[in-house]
Amino acid sequence: MEYRHLALALSVTLALVTESRAQQGSSQLTNPSGTPLEDPLEGNHSCEYAFDLVPGIYEELSVQAVSPDYFRLFVPANRTLHVDLNVRQSSPDFTVAVYDDCDSEPLLFDSLLIGTIPIELDNDTNEPETYVLRLFRDIGPLTNYAQISYDLMISEGDSGPYPSFCEGDGSTTNCPCANLDPVRGGCAHSGGHGASLLVGGSQFAELGGLSIGVIDMPPQTPALLFSGRLTGEAVLSPFHDGILCLAGGSVVRHGAGMTDVGGRADFSDAYDPSQGRQPGDEVLLQVWYRDPAGPCGTGSNFTQAVRLRVKP
Repeated sequence: MEYRHLALALSVTLALVTESRAQQGSSQLTNPSGTPLEDPLEGNHSCEYAFDLVPGIYEELSVQAVSPDYFRLFVPANRTLHVDLNVRQSSPDFTVAVYDDCDSEPLLFDSLLIGTIPIELDNDTNEPETYVLRLFRDIGPLTNYAQISYDLMISEGDSGPYPSFCEGDGSTTNCPCANLDPVRGGCAHSGGHGASLLVGGSQFAELGGLSIGVIDMPPQTPALLFSGRLTGEAVLSPFHDGILCLAGGSVVRHGAGMTDVGGRADFSDAYDPSQGRQPGDEVLLQVWYRDPAGPCGTGSNFTQAVRLRVKP
């Protein structure tokens, strides 16, 4: 147990799942009373009857205030299980919790108004491990009893479906003026920490289900999303206040945006996988942003880069 850790990253964008529902659990189910069920996976209102999730897409599920949903997740030895939870409707009381088992204290407990929570379950042991996922509405005086819809995408991997490169933690190359950040994505900016590029959703870019956003950037600053086609090993080059991740191939500018007062921006609609790319291409996504008060005095910085493949 001591080797396990669970990482939570809250995305700033919606991940609308467009693939068909996974074969598992797609048949219509009935409950003992014969009354209509909320969704095809119903009957999972207690930990005892948790639904076993296998990798795949589960769309248009729903939960009520008096009827929580329980799922069982299986993480193979020395593997990572990725759970993308997408809440379709705004609800201040929608809550997610992850447990070791039915009787344990939660490893994760968080509420989400609307959008995506990517959850990573890492198993660093040589034995398979099991988790319990509970989704519910935290009943309060303002709670209404309408159903809240959500989607789940379950995928398995060694180190994540979208690997990061050119981080600002000094593990691969030094930041330009020793402005390291051991926690966040890129080299530290004027706020004293780095900015992170988050990519979630569909594993294949052309499906249109990608959620692309940045967090922890300076507030209200211009930013540019660009990509380079990977032709070999990525080349890390200290540039301005950050690290430019050179892919070796052609560079495409996908779109510019402005961060909000919290240093967040959404680039989901800016990225077009067909723009200057061929099926099967591997690309590195990165964001370049202005930072006039940055620590190195160059006026701009970068997030880390994220790799993905255009669907063959």
